[in-house]
Amino acid sequence: MPDVDRVNANLPRRYQKVYQQICEGYFSNAALAYDTLRPLRRDIQGYGNTPLQFLRETADLLNEIQALPLFTPTINWGEESKQISELKGTYSRKFKPKQRGMDYAVIACKEILRKLRNNEIKSPNVHHELVYKYIQRILDSNFVDRIPLSENHYLGIELGELCSRLNDIRPFVDDGIEFFASQIEKSGQARRLRLPPRANKKRTVDLLNDDVFKIE
Repeated sequence: MPDVDRVNANLPRRYQKVYQQICEGYFSNAALAYDTLRPLRRDIQGYGNTPLQFLRETADLLNEIQALPLFTPTINWGEESKQISELKGTYSRKFKPKQRGMDYAVIACKEILRKLRNNEIKSPNVHHELVYKYIQRILDSNFVDRIPLSENHYLGIELGELCSRLNDIRPFVDDGIEFFASQIEKSGQARRLRLPPRANKKRTVDLLNDDVFKIE
């Protein structure tokens, strides 16, 4: 298959196709989410298993905190954050992973640590929460957060409309991220990550705004 034209210089080539499809507005949210999960899976696989192993070990540390009585006065949250950073350094020196993947994993860990501090974590499965946040961070950093960096967008779509479409797609994407996180939680592997069942990819027609009777 030939490479998709790079119509947004701020996006990696693997996200160009779904970006164009979102701008065109022809397909269902579920179908667009599926096409977003394809390059996202490649990113997860590209960062390898080391960040996933790091998340597993960090989950054990955070589980110890979660098991403590509520409002335990002896928790040094700064020290816990420092321990996560030191563990990252150990993994980086030992396994030589792609640094960007490890950075995303640390961001996920410190976000969950902050939520633990604020008593915002309701799920007993900290490992799943970590993996889920890690994958979300990959998507946001490599795709979503880069879109506003462009002054002009494909087909002249306004940034506000584009962001609105991204927000409509996001719940479907997050369901796919849950699907990925559950697989990783069980296997600890990125290489054999499966996509969810494919959505029906058909054009959506806006009867109020689309000129459906127009003959090209």
